Amino acid sequence: TASLSAPEDLLCLTDSLLSNSSLRSLSLHGHLPSAPVSWAFPLCLSISSHLGLVSLDLSGLPLSLTTDSLHLSLGAFSSNTALSLNSLNISGWSFDLSMTDKTGLVAGLSSLFSTSRLASLDLSGCSVQLSCGPRIHSLYFQEQERGRARCLHQEIHQEKVHCPALRSLNLRGITAQVISARHL
Repeated sequence: TASLSAPEDLLCLTDSLLSNSSLRSLSLHGHLPSAPVSWAFPLCLSISSHLGLVSLDLSGLPLSLTTDSLHLSLGAFSSNTALSLNSLNISGWSFDLSMTDKTGLVAGLSSLFSTSRLASLDLSGCSVQLSCGPRIHSLYFQEQERGRARCLHQEIHQEKVHCPALRSLNLRGITAQVISARHL
């Protein structure tokens, strides 16, 4: 367990992970007052190169990720060296994502789940805001009643996201909002 009080603590933790190969479990707690997500990228890279990390609890590091920063994080968690990771807790994180023809958002998530050994994923209390252009919105989401929509991804692609190792998925308290934006 590591207690964090300043963004610089993330850099120290990164150095420790890069030099330690025996750590199996890491839990981060504390309060980082509005640390920019860029402070966490070195930590993601050190996690991706750590060969023995099995359990990772980043719920004490409530980050807000954009589409680009999510792609970098997905790359870290789905790298060949991060294959030992089987439990990930990112509860309380926020995601402000844009879905366009070019983002490859669904493909990145599919790649993570199909290659990783994640057996437990905790997304409780996460907040997801998904912005998409009118074409993507009309293609992937069908409004059923005011304020409610149904995702049509599986019907369009006739496939499911393959996650062979996932046994536990905690979505308690997650909020999601889909916004159709004109300029995406």
